[in-house]
Amino acid sequence: MLLQVNIYFYSVGSNFGSLYIYRVQDYNWVLIKVLLDHLTEITSFYISNTLNVFATASIDGYINLYTFPSNYLFRSIKLQANICANSV
Repeated sequence: MLLQVNIYFYSVGSNFGSLYIYRVQDYNWVLIKVLLDHLTEITSFYISNTLNVFATASIDGYINLYTFPSNYLFRSIKLQANICANSV
């Protein structure tokens, strides 16, 4: 999963629940941070430029909310048992 957060930042997800945040600088990708807050595959990613936050959803049943651009996890929401988060 490759998502453009804005003109300078990109996010790449993996099947293992990790999220990689990159900055593009002089045509080079510079790794800014690796987020390891999900246990399983990230299924959805949403950005609110108005609120300066982004959200991730995962098969593990959690929706995580982060500040942007500091990438700080400020809220983690657990869905009911046996429900995976397919979209945010």
